[in-house]
Amino acid sequence: VWKMENDHFGLVFDHTNPTIAVVFQVASEGQAAKWNQRAEASMQLRPGLGLRSLDGVEQETKKLLERLKESTGHLRLGFTQPSLETLSLQQTPGMAWDMDLLPTQVGLYVRRCGANASRSGLQAGMHICSVNGCMGDAKSLLQVIEAQSKLCLRVASFEGPLLRVASFV
Repeated sequence: VWKMENDHFGLVFDHTNPTIAVVFQVASEGQAAKWNQRAEASMQLRPGLGLRSLDGVEQETKKLLERLKESTGHLRLGFTQPSLETLSLQQTPGMAWDMDLLPTQVGLYVRRCGANASRSGLQAGMHICSVNGCMGDAKSLLQVIEAQSKLCLRVASFEGPLLRVASFV
């Protein structure tokens, strides 16, 4: 990508996850839209991708987005696709869920989870996309979690390899 000063590529990121910036929106105009017009379908930029690197350097979300904002000229952005899985959780009677969840623009970020949730496969760093089949804003998802003793969570994690590189010239 060739980035001019104050050019934002047309990508909006959710930066709740401290280790990876997640694409929340791709604008219909900007460098990302131009990239998508030229790229094969499998290489297009879309919501849900995780920005993993800038010019081959991986950094935590805050530093990566700061570098992206400050950089100009030719840039290579490295993205990873989330792996999705479904987890079933059963609440222990009389016990709270024991999860520390942060609202994001597209669901909930798991900052910490207790032993009960961990036994079901939930891990810190995952993103909860839906709860019991319900997708929506973070507040709605939290309400479903608080009201239920059995949960079916659709979760995303970004532990996979770098899958695509957008090189803007």
